[in-house]
Amino acid sequence: KRRVAAIESRLRSGDIIGIVSRDGRYTSLRATSHVGLALRTADGTLHFMHASAPHNYGRVVIDTRLSSYLYRYSSDTGILVARPLR
Repeated sequence: KRRVAAIESRLRSGDIIGIVSRDGRYTSLRATSHVGLALRTADGTLHFMHASAPHNYGRVVIDTRLSSYLYRYSSDTGILVARPLR
């Protein structure tokens, strides 16, 4: 979580981002709790594009800077990144 801002420059639009969270009952257990895409805007900022929660009707959201998004929820501990080859 603390190191994401330092690697944001290496991420590309279209990278698949998994938000890693710890399970509330088992603090050592990690799981991917949410998935979205990296989206770099014209100003160079890396945003997190994802489906919102059901209470927001599950709309697609282009959210704040990825590193800022992680600090919304204390259970979020970091990210997993997958980059499609083609």
